Amino acid sequence: MHRSFARTAAALTAGFCLLGTVNLPSVISSSKVYAADFFEYGDIDGYHYEIWQQNYIGEINYENTENNGFSASWSNIENSYAMKGEAFEGKDIFASQLKEYNVTYDADIDYMGQNNFCGIYGRMEDPDKLFYIIDSWGSWRPRGNDDENYGSFESNGITYDIYRSIIAQMVCFGDNNSPKYIYYSVARENQAEKIDGTCNIKNTVNVADHFKAWSEAGFELGYMYNIGFDVECYRSSGSVKLNSLDITKEITPELNYGPDFAYKKHGPAEPDEEGRTVYLDFENADEKVGTADEDCQASYSDERSVSGERSVLVSAEGDNKRTFMYEIDPYDFRSDDLVSGIKLFQNSDKAVSFDFEVMFENNSRGRFFADKYSRTVPAGRWVSVEPFHFSVAADRFTKAYLTITANDAVDFCADDLYICEADKYNEIINPSGDRVRGDINHDNSVDMFDIIALRKELIDAGDFSIDAVHDINGDCKLNISDLVLLTRFVLGQEKSIPEPEIGTELYLGNFNKEVNGTAHIVSAYGGNAKAVKTAIRENGTFMAEWENVRNYEALSSRL
Repeated sequence: MHRSFARTAAALTAGFCLLGTVNLPSVISSSKVYAADFFEYGDIDGYHYEIWQQNYIGEINYENTENNGFSASWSNIENSYAMKGEAFEGKDIFASQLKEYNVTYDADIDYMGQNNFCGIYGRMEDPDKLFYIIDSWGSWRPRGNDDENYGSFESNGITYDIYRSIIAQMVCFGDNNSPKYIYYSVARENQAEKIDGTCNIKNTVNVADHFKAWSEAGFELGYMYNIGFDVECYRSSGSVKLNSLDITKEITPELNYGPDFAYKKHGPAEPDEEGRTVYLDFENADEKVGTADEDCQASYSDERSVSGERSVLVSAEGDNKRTFMYEIDPYDFRSDDLVSGIKLFQNSDKAVSFDFEVMFENNSRGRFFADKYSRTVPAGRWVSVEPFHFSVAADRFTKAYLTITANDAVDFCADDLYICEADKYNEIINPSGDRVRGDINHDNSVDMFDIIALRKELIDAGDFSIDAVHDINGDCKLNISDLVLLTRFVLGQEKSIPEPEIGTELYLGNFNKEVNGTAHIVSAYGGNAKAVKTAIRENGTFMAEWENVRNYEALSSRL
């Protein structure tokens, strides 16, 4: 079955589909489409159909008929379309996996001298775009206003011109900041044969030919949403009878044209017993480890390490930038909401600021960055840097990298990198299995050296105290109480480090959580929104920290 739209979204999409393609006089406004529009869709005999009418203006009638066809008529409408074809389930089929996709149709249409056209219509997702393969039209040959011609090609003996337009002033799906395109292949000659005032159009359209031509023209393809025979009408009256419709196709696991996938789609990797999907102690070489710049090197060093005998040394000559980089396969994870941690060592004569970012690399868009987070690392000792909260959506054409950059020309070492799904973070920070509570310097024992390490962490913490990693007494804070408890234990004044009387869990970024009858909602955006920390106690109380966030809101209420 086709994934259903909410009526508003469906009408909205349909509305700008049509407006984006119409090439009419400037009196046509960029009309908005409202939920009051008529929209109907369904599935019959393995084919999907849609009918849309703007603002219920005029009259439209539709009936499915034999041979996968339909009959429709419209009178004094403002804007409408009728479409029948195939809908795709989920984002499973990418456009260039269509090696062959033939839509064979035979239609009689009464629309000559009016503002209408017909052919093949469809939609792709992620990135979102609409497309038209136009074989016939009434009083005007459609193409977007002032659209650039991207060349021509021949398919099934017909020469098509390629155009592209940007959908402006309307946003229906996806990211508001990204351009939404409509792709066109418009037959150079009207394929309609006029008989007694009615146009007959017959054609077999290999949609894959058009996808390939668009890709060669530099158009970005997406995942298939739907494809079908389509009649689009504007401020007119008329009728159509789709006498027959047949779709044959060959869809392959691999891509047949255009750029290759950055990642092969696969099932998620199993986390280890501590909830980490990725864990590297750098004892063995890993091809996903590297640097972001040619002038920087990442090498395995046995000079110092935290666990095992090696770490990664990130070095460069002179003032060249030092950046550690780890390639992330998004399909390794069940969620795009991730958390990472790593241990760093720099041996300069001062504390150095490090930037943590996710770098994306795409053939068409180049490099771009997201989720920047900064942390100061003191000189001369290993520092645990966590949590770094970020998002990596599964995009099969965009490579993703976790990057760590020193803001001074300082070589540094990295060890014990992990990446986990955000909801697994509490499993990592809470001691379990072989991990020892109070082992601040990670040498698998609790002694005077941990007191020294904790004292340094207290100094580095500054104004912020939420810290589940170095917390000793279980209240999710790093303060003098933790140092006192650890000292008493090391000196033998406490036989053990007691479990906390009230359990506490740490949450990162935005969340909506119910704890023992109390609802907690945190909403933040802009700046370091993903670095927001909220610690919720079992009794429903909570504490939160945020810095450099454009907007922050927290709500706690008894249910």
